[in-house]
Amino acid sequence: MSKHRNPSAPKQRPKTAQAVLSTNPGPKATPRRPAPSAPRASVADGWAHTARFLTTASQLHELPATDLPEIAFVGRSNAGKSTAINALSQQRRLAFASKTPGRTQHVNLFALGPKDLPNALWADLPGYGYAAVERAAKLRWQVVMADYLSVRRSLSGVVLLVDSRLGFTDLDVRLLDWIAPRVQTGEVKLLVLLTKADKLTRQESDRAMAQATEVLAKVGTDESDLSVSLFSALKKTGMSDVCDTLHAWMQQAQAAAAAAAAMVAQASDAPSTAPVGTPATAPVDTPAAAGLDASMHTETLTLPSGITLSCRSTHALATPASGRAKVMFLHGFPEAAFVWDGVMASLGEGVQALAPNLRGYEASSAPADVAAYRPKVLIKDLVEAIEAWGEGRPLDLLVAHDWGGALAWGLAAQRPDLMRRLLIVNAPHPGPFLRELKHNPAQQEASAYMNFLCRPDAAALLQENDHARMWTFFTRMGGDAWLNEATRAQYRAVWQRGLEGPLNYYRASPLKPALDAASPIHRLELNAADITVEVPTTVMWAENDSALPPALLNGLEAWVPNLTIQRVAGATHWIVHEQPGLVVEAVKGCLQPLR
Repeated sequence: MSKHRNPSAPKQRPKTAQAVLSTNPGPKATPRRPAPSAPRASVADGWAHTARFLTTASQLHELPATDLPEIAFVGRSNAGKSTAINALSQQRRLAFASKTPGRTQHVNLFALGPKDLPNALWADLPGYGYAAVERAAKLRWQVVMADYLSVRRSLSGVVLLVDSRLGFTDLDVRLLDWIAPRVQTGEVKLLVLLTKADKLTRQESDRAMAQATEVLAKVGTDESDLSVSLFSALKKTGMSDVCDTLHAWMQQAQAAAAAAAAMVAQASDAPSTAPVGTPATAPVDTPAAAGLDASMHTETLTLPSGITLSCRSTHALATPASGRAKVMFLHGFPEAAFVWDGVMASLGEGVQALAPNLRGYEASSAPADVAAYRPKVLIKDLVEAIEAWGEGRPLDLLVAHDWGGALAWGLAAQRPDLMRRLLIVNAPHPGPFLRELKHNPAQQEASAYMNFLCRPDAAALLQENDHARMWTFFTRMGGDAWLNEATRAQYRAVWQRGLEGPLNYYRASPLKPALDAASPIHRLELNAADITVEVPTTVMWAENDSALPPALLNGLEAWVPNLTIQRVAGATHWIVHEQPGLVVEAVKGCLQPLR
């Protein structure tokens, strides 16, 4: 019998080759499902045997667009991926294992089902983690795999092969983290094969299953479909179970596609009750509809350059400071000024706070030209905004997160006269960021998503399925426990206005991981004098930020001599949402010496 198990339940010793993790993380016992009958297993085995080579590609854009469900096989070099594909398909040379592990650099597609009407594809992805492969090649393959696993529309399932003798390595866990957002929503199913199980004793097999189950339990949700199986191509352990699982994935995908098509047909036949010219889905425009803090003012700041910035503020823009401290807040991607509402409202009457939507965001001006988003242009916006709002005096404090922080570092270095203090929240200074992007593989991997955001079709992909890929930024960079429906409505209201502007920040910046030898970052050098910040600066750093590891703080004092670092253990990139009270206290702490 295949054994279903609740990820949150007490661990039990697996008694079969396969354990399926229940999609319900609650405390209730999970029912068992009978093992596949012999006829059904034979159908699945026969279906797997129809696998035949379709095409190969070294880049994602070279793969054919398809509506067929796609199942990807991925794993460390030497984990037995090619052997497993050949064993499942009952073919000796369907997938080729390189004589030098880790040398395979392409995504290979195989079609399954009737020759004239295939019903699924298998994708053999490059192996990862082989030490003898040069670093540049590894990074190139990582980008291909990261793009494939995060944006391939037809991907419906992933088979992750893990050497049962080694268990989940750090690289396996990293890959699991990368696909977790799509797995947790149920968009992509996951099967872990513990390969080379014939080399284990019964006790060792039990330990391998227990360790794998524990790792997978961390990504299990109500919607996820997770399973793990001992597998041996030599002894044919788990073969029929795996074929049956993959065949069931194909059938489920077909059923879902048929249901979706029926719904579309039904909707097209139904008479429309909306007035002519009404959009099918009207954007949420009003603050009340989007769940914004009603105590905040919403106004437009017009800059001398003609650029307009929509703003959130505690007081009307024309209100004199009258002894109040002036504090400006800058947001990052994929957010907007509203994220600072709670913090600004908590600062009290002694503070006059303003949060502009940066160029390209929300209702602010959004030029189409990528060159309009170069750092020097964006910093000019901030200079003009501070001069227009600041009543001829510097800000008492500039607070900035993510992309807002990147601009704040540049502004503080170039125009220290515009602020008395600076508070940075998880935004890397360009000096250590350039160093880590050039020399630290962990940072290169953590920032690989930046190259996806530069793609010409990125906005279209991010807008699909209620911005499904946008939500994964929150889960991938920490967690989204704070992301309730009211907050989701706020994000939708911003994203519905367009994403090309926010994406142009990445397209215009040379600070992103190299894709090849011609990437600009190889030639980029920064003059220390141009990026040194003399303004008294506090850096609040959430240490569980997966996109911005704490290594970015190493040596920061060389560029920021008047520096205070506040490390926050357990917090993620979204600390402004997770611990707003702590951010409020940091703001008040920065203002205290000025009073």
